[in-house]
Amino acid sequence: MMWSSGDLISLLKQSNESTRPASGSISLFSIDSSLKIGIGVDHDGSVVLILPAQPETLGFVTRYATFDPLTAVYWQEQESTLSDISILKCKVDLNDEIVIRSFSAIISGIIDIQNRFGEVGNVLWTLKSLFESGFAPIFSQEELVGLIGELLVLDSSSDPIELFEYWHADPKAKFDFSSSKSRIEVKTTTSQSRHHYISSSQFYKNPEMNLYFVSVKLDIVQVGWNFRDVYASLLSKLTLDQQRLLTKVVMETLSVPPLSVEGLNFDQKSSISSIEIFDGAVIPFPELSARVLSATCLISLEGLTHKTSHIDQIPFK
Repeated sequence: MMWSSGDLISLLKQSNESTRPASGSISLFSIDSSLKIGIGVDHDGSVVLILPAQPETLGFVTRYATFDPLTAVYWQEQESTLSDISILKCKVDLNDEIVIRSFSAIISGIIDIQNRFGEVGNVLWTLKSLFESGFAPIFSQEELVGLIGELLVLDSSSDPIELFEYWHADPKAKFDFSSSKSRIEVKTTTSQSRHHYISSSQFYKNPEMNLYFVSVKLDIVQVGWNFRDVYASLLSKLTLDQQRLLTKVVMETLSVPPLSVEGLNFDQKSSISSIEIFDGAVIPFPELSARVLSATCLISLEGLTHKTSHIDQIPFK
């Protein structure tokens, strides 16, 4: 069983009143017994995702989902008990095609993380806001565009493993890349003009610190790469620990599993070739008066001389 979103949609469409088991039991549409991963329904029609036990994680209850990290349940078809498992129960409107597609993509992404890293409990906690909202992604296009730009910069490096060590572990960090010598902020736009919002808080007045702004013009197309492609490409180049951190940062930024992110196709080659890196000293940020503590300005970088187009040429050490 591949557990793609398409596979899950087909399985979920099997659900009806006749498939519901007796109280205290579950009915499974499909299960991989060797991996302890399955999908089905319980007596009240909630969709049930069976996963291996997640003993290091606490359970939770949200508006549309509950999670029990370590439990056992009676499997009606086999008249047997599934033990040492965790269960995610979700209240899903299976009559709504849009909800089914979104929900299936989320579940497919959860299963992918379980299979890739061997645990998913902490990931489910990251998704609590999604479960509270009814499985509708709540990230903005600006957040997605910004994250794609950062991942493209990492993926374009000749040594992504080295560069990744300087990438932020906290999505709310002031800079996207930092070391004792340099600070780098990535600015990404879907416009053909190199115009970016820049905050006064990102201008370091430290002569010993190198400050750079990376400008990326994401070339939007009808058919091309999407977020999943750049995520998968970068993931394949990183160490296992870095893969875990990448997945964690993505989920903390977008509040959905990486493989469930849809939309926004772009031309990978032209987007990477658009990368230009500017020294902070050439950015025309206005001087603030004494009583103006901070400001964000829309600044045009068109016509400015960029330092390089290659992130590998930026000194971090």
